[in-house]
Amino acid sequence: MFCRYCGMQNYDNAAFCNYCGTPFTEMRPKKSKALPMILISCAIVVIITAIIIICISSGSRQSSTATSHGFRTPEDAALNWLEGVYNNNYDLVVQTIYPDMIHDNIQRDIYKFQPSYI
Repeated sequence: MFCRYCGMQNYDNAAFCNYCGTPFTEMRPKKSKALPMILISCAIVVIITAIIIICISSGSRQSSTATSHGFRTPEDAALNWLEGVYNNNYDLVVQTIYPDMIHDNIQRDIYKFQPSYI
């Protein structure tokens, strides 16, 4: 190894130049931190990909449930329910609620409490 200040040759494992005393610490090769960074980056990518896949699969399941009951999206079902409540259209309210959530006696009660002016 050569000293960058005086140009004299020194031992490869020397910490200082034997001729001028310049430290060689900055000239020693540092340990590579690339491998841990690559592993951390790969782990982050895998976690983000898993989260995206879970969100997409759960979102498509909700949409298919809403579309199976006549609505394009869950938002459409919610808007129709609000419209039915706002306009006292109880048929629309009952239509937006999933049939397995309504018992027959509850459905009769919904119609029983309709305002008399309709």
